[in-house]
Amino acid sequence: MAEYRYSRQAESDADGIAAYTIEHWNKAQAGKYLGELEAFCQQLADGHVIRRPCDDISPGLFRAKYVSHVVFYRVKLYGVRIVRILGDRQLPELHSFEDEEEDENG
Repeated sequence: MAEYRYSRQAESDADGIAAYTIEHWNKAQAGKYLGELEAFCQQLADGHVIRRPCDDISPGLFRAKYVSHVVFYRVKLYGVRIVRILGDRQLPELHSFEDEEEDENG
């Protein structure tokens, strides 16, 4: 089965989403939203979501919309590497998409 892996930046993005959701709603809602986001990332890894390239931001980068966020990812041999998770109103041009993953293919 394919898998997804978060970059450090994506982990930080998810933490920010959780904090914002807890602050504006509650902890249960944050857990529900993040659980559903993780399930969506697994769908990306399994190839069940149409890929939208965004080479203009970074070569080999794809994007997929999830509710009020956009997941930016790269296709890897194991599945997908989630590089960033940004709010759908955030301008991607203002964010870094550098990834620290050592093995570019795997």
